[in-house]
Amino acid sequence: MNKDRASGCLVGAAVGDTLGAVLEFSKKNFGPQIRDILPWRYGPAGSPTDDTDQTILLAETIKSGWSPAAFLEKLVQWSQSAMDVGNHTLKVMRMADLRNPFKASEQTWIASGRSAAPNG
Repeated sequence: MNKDRASGCLVGAAVGDTLGAVLEFSKKNFGPQIRDILPWRYGPAGSPTDDTDQTILLAETIKSGWSPAAFLEKLVQWSQSAMDVGNHTLKVMRMADLRNPFKASEQTWIASGRSAAPNG
């Protein structure tokens, strides 16, 4: 993928996340018709959610040479000052071990009855 396309994907994801933030956790097909950028539960109008923050961290990690441990370190550092961190992500980070970063995610998923599969 070329740099312009990768940048376009990131911008598109951030714009969609920002516009949809006000409807996050709403029932399917329920909510106001979006005509303006609105404030959401954890941020002012036009601010991205934790999903965008994590997407940017993932892109930075991939760009510098993918390392699950490096991504986990970035997530932990980010979470110290983030406006919002999802419950699943927090559970994974609390259990995480840099030697096996995927194990905490799998254990958290299994503990949920293998039903919780958010970005965390």
